[in-house]
Amino acid sequence: MMIFKQRLRVRLRWLTVAGALISATTFAQSPKVAVSPPSIFPLKPVRILVGVPPGSGADTVTRAVAMRVNEQWGRSVIVDNRPGAGGAIAIDLVARANADGYTVLSASVGLVATATALRKVSFDTSAAFDTVLRMTSQPYIVVVNPAVAINSLQELIAHAKANPGALNYASSGAGSASHLGTELFKAMAGLNMVHVPYRGLAQAINEVAAGQVQVLFSTVVSASAYLRLNRLKPIAVTTLRRLVAFPNLPTVAESGLPGYELNSSYGLYVPAGTPATVVAVINREAGLALRAPDVRAKLAADGAEVADSNTPAEFRKGFDAEFERWGRLLKTTAIKLD
Repeated sequence: MMIFKQRLRVRLRWLTVAGALISATTFAQSPKVAVSPPSIFPLKPVRILVGVPPGSGADTVTRAVAMRVNEQWGRSVIVDNRPGAGGAIAIDLVARANADGYTVLSASVGLVATATALRKVSFDTSAAFDTVLRMTSQPYIVVVNPAVAINSLQELIAHAKANPGALNYASSGAGSASHLGTELFKAMAGLNMVHVPYRGLAQAINEVAAGQVQVLFSTVVSASAYLRLNRLKPIAVTTLRRLVAFPNLPTVAESGLPGYELNSSYGLYVPAGTPATVVAVINREAGLALRAPDVRAKLAADGAEVADSNTPAEFRKGFDAEFERWGRLLKTTAIKLD
């Protein structure tokens, strides 16, 4: 009996070794498959703060990306609208958040770049954030209330010069791109128009469509629905070249103000010091979302140009250039919020 048990143990030992050899041989002969290690980020919902109300350009772009990232990650990405103070509330909250990637800012480059110069915040925004991804760039479009007897930018300029202070223009807030872009237009054309700031482009557009204000420089994304319903009258675009979506609409530059240009870039930012590995994950997932055909088609239909290749370093370079550009504009026009 003892001999039988010893022989059984020997046989089992050889079977185990043989099985291991067969498995190793099979694995060695199988084609190699790249397997990504499980990500440690995110382990909880990621919150993206937007400093404008729902329906505005930055909100529209952010929600389109967030919905797609939700599907890719299988984890919650929450869009948190924090309008007010010209976007400074959202900027301040994210700048002071933990640098762990779970609190992200979605905002236009101009908004972040001018926040310090316009004294919206008490810190240096160029040093307070790490850039993640430039999502889209949007041209602006000059629109008026349909009831206003103005059908071109030349007519707008002529009317404003003949009636100083009679025209009101809306903006998405003091210091916003729509505000600064209109002030640049006024300075170049030598006009006197009254500024009426609102809490985001969605509210500003509603007021122009209702006839409470006459003029607005709006992103195409924000104004697209109203343009389709003829509730706004477009008279010019702010790019140096005409837009494919509006081939018959002249640019501001060709309408009498050579060199005028206004674009808005929307990007994602995290608090400075966020680990580069976390930044890379957010950049990758948001980039994949932007390249999804349905997301790209939706944004393109609203006039947004999606960034095809955009690393954090590339976005930083563009951000620094915008920071300098807006700084020159503020010095030239001497715009102040108080």
